[in-house]
Amino acid sequence: MALMLYEVSNLKTSLRIGRGSGKITERKEVPHKQAERADEMVWDALYEKSVALAEEFGMDPLMSRHAGRHRHMPKAPSATPSQYWKMNMYLPFMDHLPQELDSRLLQGHA
Repeated sequence: MALMLYEVSNLKTSLRIGRGSGKITERKEVPHKQAERADEMVWDALYEKSVALAEEFGMDPLMSRHAGRHRHMPKAPSATPSQYWKMNMYLPFMDHLPQELDSRLLQGHA
């Protein structure tokens, strides 16, 4: 049986999953990767790609409307669609991803 390796990288951790061996190993990445999360150039490049993709389907970049008081929808205030999506989707996702990978892939296997 051939050993198949899958590598999943995020901001803090790189996981190597060996299929067939039942082993999962963890390797910590260099701490400077955390700076990528806050780098405006990284976000700007991602946002430009998403806007270009949306334009192919005839969609414009928009923010959710703010009418009145939102009790159950905590959203960070923003002035532009780029700020809105960064603060309310990108940053929370980038914070959540390493935790999910740890809990789903490493728990009980380390």
